[in-house]
Amino acid sequence: STSEEIAEKEASVSCPKALACPDTLEPGTICDARDGKLYRTVKIGAQTWMAENMNHCADDTWCYADSSSNCDIYGRLYQWTSAIKACPEGFHLPSRDEWDSLAAYALMLWLRVGIILELLRIWDSKPIFGQMNRKIQKRRIFDL
Repeated sequence: STSEEIAEKEASVSCPKALACPDTLEPGTICDARDGKLYRTVKIGAQTWMAENMNHCADDTWCYADSSSNCDIYGRLYQWTSAIKACPEGFHLPSRDEWDSLAAYALMLWLRVGIILELLRIWDSKPIFGQMNRKIQKRRIFDL
């Protein structure tokens, strides 16, 4: 996109009026004090991540297809200079090390699940354990 196209996009969707943050927040929620927008967060391993896309209106930001409803659903699109300033206080764009940590944690979970599934497969293949497992599964189905 040329700078003229970006300027046209910015001008086509105005920024909504800023709101005040509520006095209390639900767990796993933060409020951006600049505009009062609420964002969900999620703790993954030792890290806390935003669970949805940023939607802070600022210079060099716009909505996909120039539609404010797209900003409401998907968040805003940012030029790099705006993206590095878009996060609420206490948050920032993740560093390479933070991404690597997230990926390592996800891999560890995936491996744990794989091991558990493999152990269940082996356990189910043993005559006595397999019979017990099938009885437990049938009981659970009929108990519902």
